[in-house]
Parts: sequence; structure tokens; C-alpha cells
Amino acid sequence: MKRLTLALVVALGLAGCSSGSPVTDGAVDRLVIVSLPGVSWQDVESGALPNLRELSGEAAIGNLATRIGRREASLAAAYLTMGAATRAVAPPEAAGVALEPAELYHAEPAADVVARRLGHAHDGVAYLAVGAARDANARSAFGATVGTVGDALAAAGIHRAVVANGDIREGRLDDEAYGRSAVAFLMDASGMVDGGGVSRDLLTVDAEGAYGVALDPAVVVDAVDRALRHPRAVVLVEASDLPRASTYEDASADRRSALRSDALVAADELLGTVLGSIGTDVAVLVVSPVAPAGPDLAVVALRTPGGDHGLLRSATTRRDGYVQLADVGPTVLSVVGAEVPEDVEGRPFRVVSGSDGSLVGELAAAGALAEFRDEILPVAVTVFVLLLAVLTGLALARRRLPRAVGRALPVAGAGVLGMVASTFLSARLGIESAAVFAVLLAGGGIAVAVGASLVDRRWPGAMPFVSVGAVLVLIAGDVVVGAPLQLNTVFGYSVAVAGRFAGVGNLAFALFAASALLFAALVAERHGRRGVQVALVVLGAALLIDGLPVLGADVGGVLSMVPAFGLAALVLLGRRIGLIEVVGVGAYLLQRWVVGSGRFAVRGTLAVPERAAAIGLAVLATMGLVANDSSFAVPLTMLLVVVPVLLQRLRVAT
Repeated sequence: MKRLTLALVVALGLAGCSSGSPVTDGAVDRLVIVSLPGVSWQDVESGALPNLRELSGEAAIGNLATRIGRREASLAAAYLTMGAATRAVAPPEAAGVALEPAELYHAEPAADVVARRLGHAHDGVAYLAVGAARDANARSAFGATVGTVGDALAAAGIHRAVVANGDIREGRLDDEAYGRSAVAFLMDASGMVDGGGVSRDLLTVDAEGAYGVALDPAVVVDAVDRALRHPRAVVLVEASDLPRASTYEDASADRRSALRSDALVAADELLGTVLGSIGTDVAVLVVSPVAPAGPDLAVVALRTPGGDHGLLRSATTRRDGYVQLADVGPTVLSVVGAEVPEDVEGRPFRVVSGSDGSLVGELAAAGALAEFRDEILPVAVTVFVLLLAVLTGLALARRRLPRAVGRALPVAGAGVLGMVASTFLSARLGIESAAVFAVLLAGGGIAVAVGASLVDRRWPGAMPFVSVGAVLVLIAGDVVVGAPLQLNTVFGYSVAVAGRFAGVGNLAFALFAASALLFAALVAERHGRRGVQVALVVLGAALLIDGLPVLGADVGGVLSMVPAFGLAALVLLGRRIGLIEVVGVGAYLLQRWVVGSGRFAVRGTLAVPERAAAIGLAVLATMGLVANDSSFAVPLTMLLVVVPVLLQRLRVAT
């Protein structure tokens, strides 16, 4: 037993270990960051951005998850997050106000306003809301320190410049008319950036553009060129016509769509012009701080001198092709050789080799799958809830129904578990249609029901082993090989939410842990003392798979599984538990009373494996409710395993 356990730990530790290579072999002196707000790889795949498409063929690329917590990021919050290298929130007012010294701010010289508000002379570009941003983030749950990246660049002697202006007009004179939050990315803690340009000198009159203005490409590129004359520099240039078009809500829907299309063309042309004006020794980072409508996934591409083409990942995502907003700042520091602070959330990008096919197509498809998952989730959950309700109702009334209905209930229970397991295959099969998804569920349910029935004929009573084992083995095997089936699936997770990118999600944990407990109890019940040993191995392996950082990395799951599995193991070994045992057995008896049509289906005391399962499930549901952030979703998801197993253990009265 000890050798088996040791071998299992070693195997699980080696599985799931993967790494990428650094994005550059050495520090680069100059880096140009091109910000394309609201652009996804689906836009690139559509052919709207040929220059970005060409760049992606020689860069490392990925999907950028742009949510901050569970909220969609505003443009200001996104820039603050990248500049803090930790999830950040935007101040409630003046989030887009940044000023050059020579400008007027509400008819007053900007230099005077900045000196009064920030307490120092105005030598560069000043982000006026830096104090409010510090206060807002001090109160937030994320604890971001704004200006972290800017301070690190300044400490390394690197010139920082921002070229951006997303201002709006048509009579707007208040602070909401300013669209210069890009400064928040590279500003230091005092709110200052060394140079660049954010004034309305960057704009030209465009009667057909949003708000009647547009960026002047020649002026923008000239400002970028001036900033790159410094021997070491990081320059951010924003295609500001994109956010300007997205905020032009006074236009009709068709007109807004046309304005966005025009802004995409202008942004790509600006990118092409910038790429054409810089040398090959300059690194280029293209990033979309906010995503377009749909899943919150946007473009990111990094080309460095001598860098590899492939997919981006980071230590925060552990998922090829995905990085987070908080990772952008540390990547900038890493590329130019500045020190990356240890106390930030984000981590530098790394590169892994891509497939032989189109990486752009893969990333665009991933965005579509994330969108489909988010759309189908409430429908799928409703279907499963209704199905369990119908089957439970039939179980309650089975003695008053034809005997064929009673005989069919165990098979139906096996089918439900097959349907649950089949949901994890949808993204890998590229399913984006509700009808095809329904066929997948039906096919998976039928396959497991038929397979379990055939096994049950050969070995009576083995039906639940097959059905619950299908869920257990599928999730375990998936996590061991890197959890590809968790991504963008109903009971997995959507990276658009940016809550988890690798390992086991909360809903999958509920299915996995409940399956492990029930499978262990079934083995112990069927095979006695030898079965108890196997059951303990099953519980131990499940705990490792869910909890090891290189595998499930599920902290809340471990907090729930340790007491639940520990108490279940003690019961299987013949130990008495006391009060907790009474609570667990009470919950079990209530379940048996429900499926037993108002009568307890057992006589005397419960068998040891039944007590173990009852106690383990009760503790797991309680701890899962407390230790995970999905609230009642964890215990309710457990019912998708528990109820079908109980249905399979029904015996029709003669």
C-alpha cells in the first residue's frame, strides 16, 4: 500500500508539469506598446486587421482575459491594472483626465492645476486622478498599488512615454469628455509620465468619425519617433479611435457598427505605420486592454528580437494561449530588463510552441467556445435540474406506476451521469450549436446507460460503478493531463470570467469529490475488507489530484475534501465519530426516506459504507458551501451525482 501511494504521488507530481520559455533571450532597450482597445482574435480572423495578422505570424500570441474579478473592466481600470501588475479599480470620477503642461484645464493652466493637486511641478504628462485611484484601490479587495510598473521603469532609468487621445466632444466640456486613461499604465506613483503626447493636437477634424474627430496618424507616429530617440524607452501608443467609436452611443446601431469597422481599419493602418517606422531591434507588444462585446477575451501579441513564435501563457494562468491583464506589466518590465516586484499578482509572459495550424484561428475559436459556454450554461443547468426533479418524482411514485417505469429508473440514473460526463467533451469537439450540444448529451447518456446495463448483467449490482466511475475517471484523467476538458465547458470554467484558467473549477470539484466518495463506498460495500483498502486509495488519489498545485490546484476543494474524506475513511476503518456521525446519518436517512416514498428503505443500523458515504457527503456539502466562492452551486451540483446513484440502488417491490 505504501509503495502504491508513493508511486501515485510521484506520477501525479510529474503529470501536469509544463513550462514555457522566456519571451526574449535578453533585455531589449526599447519597447513599443500598441493598444487596440476592444479587439479580439475573431476580428483578426475576419480579415479586418491585415497588419496585425501579419505580425501574429512572427510573434507570440494569446487571448488576454480582461475581466477584473467578476466584473467587466473599464478602459481606465484595465490600464490601472496593467500599471499596478495587480487587479485594480478605477476612480469614480475623472478617470480619463491626463494633461500636458501647456494645456488648459477648465480655462486654467494645466501646470497650475497639477501643481496644486499633485504637489509638484508639471514636467511631463500628468494623470490627474492618481490620488483618487490610490484611494479607490486602497479600499478595494485587490490591494493594488497604482504606478508600480512606472516606478520600476523609472528606477531602471527607462524613459516612459504615452501617445493617446480618446477625447470626445459635441458640446462636452466636463471631465467625462477626456479619454486619456492610457497614461495610467506607465505613470509612476505620483501620476507622472516622462513624455509623449495626450493633447488634442493629436486629433484632426473628421466629419464622418465618431464625435467628428480622429487621430492624426502623422502626428501620432512623429510623437512615437521622438520618444524612441531615448536610448532606453517604453512607449505606449493607443489607437484611440477605437474607444471613441465604442462610446458614441448617440449614433444608430448600424452607424455604430460602421464606425467600429472604420476604427478597426484606422487602428490597423496605424499599427502598420508604427511597425514600418521602428527598427527590428525594437520590441513590439500589441495589447487590447478591454474586450469587445461577448466573452471578455482580447488580443495580445509580443514580438521581440530573436523571440519565438508560439502561444503565450503565464504562471498565473498555467494555460497555453491565455494571459491576464495583471501579467502585462511584469512582461513589460521583463522585456526591458527592469526588476519585476515580487509582491504583485501578475507574472511575465512565457512562450510555448504552437501547433502547425493557424494560431490565430485557434485563439478565435477559443473565444467563440467561451461565448457558447456562457450562453448554454443556464439552459444546461435548467435541463439537469428538471431531469432530476422528474426522476425523483417518478421514484417517489414508482409503486403506483407500471413496473417497467421502476425498472427503467436505475438505467435513467446511469444515463444522467453519462450526460454529465459528456458535457466535458463539448469544447474539445468544437461544439457551438445548442442542437449539437443536445445530441452530445443524449449520446453520452445513452452510451453510459447501455454500457452500465451490460456490465450489470454480467456482474449484478455493478451498474453504479460504471456510471459514477465514468465521471470520476474522466475528470481525474483530464486533470492529470493538464485539464483540457475543463476549459469552456458547462461544469468546467470559462476563461472569460478570469477566475480560473487551470486545474479544477468549483463545479467540477463538486462532481469529482462526490463521485470519489460514492465510488469508494461502493467498492468497500462490495468487496469488504479488501474493498476498504481500495476505497482509501481512491480517496487519497482524488485528494492529490484535486489539491496538488501542478494538477487541480483547488484550495477550496482541499479544505472541503480533507475533513469529508478523513471522516469517511475513519468510518470505513471502523471508528466511531459521534455527533458528526449522527448528523451525517440523519442526512442519509432523509435521502432514503425521500426515494423510499415516505418509508425508510433500511432496517436497523446503516451498513458501514453507507455511513461513510453519508457522513462524507454531508461534510463535503457543508464545507464546499463555505470554502468555495460558488455558494450553493457546490452542494447542488453534488446532487447530479448523488441522486443518480441512489436511483441505481432502487429495488422495485415485488
